[in-house]
Amino acid sequence: MVEKAVIPAAGCGLRMRPLTAVIPKEMFPLGDSALIDYTISELIASGITKICVVISKGKEIIREYLDSKKDSFNKIELAFIYQKEPLGLGDALCAAADFIDYEPFVMAIPDQILLSQIPATRQLLDASSFGEGIWNSMVTVPKREITFFKGSRAFRY
Repeated sequence: MVEKAVIPAAGCGLRMRPLTAVIPKEMFPLGDSALIDYTISELIASGITKICVVISKGKEIIREYLDSKKDSFNKIELAFIYQKEPLGLGDALCAAADFIDYEPFVMAIPDQILLSQIPATRQLLDASSFGEGIWNSMVTVPKREITFFKGSRAFRY
């Protein structure tokens, strides 16, 4: 059973400038909660009990915010690791290597919200029971919504 998750939240949010110059994208409000709240709630609903949030200097607001909500997250162990500089997801996972400790884990990106009756993470974990390896979720972005990803090389035609 997978019980650990890593939430990389150390990036600069360059595609979301100028908004991210004021607030980290993980803290953007969606309804009455921050994006990172939805990520943590999905992980908890999927059976994850140990979560490591990788942050960087200047993004301490994420730690302060989550520390203030520890009572809401009483079902989990919440740890924070600092990534020295934003060198990408791979480097964020390397920063969390001691937390991961060679065990299976979920990497949850806090600005990717997937709505489903069964949490997307739970679906991914259920699918991974068919064999070892790396399991990745992907979604289709309708052509009419590609403009929301303006500047992303992955969505240029």
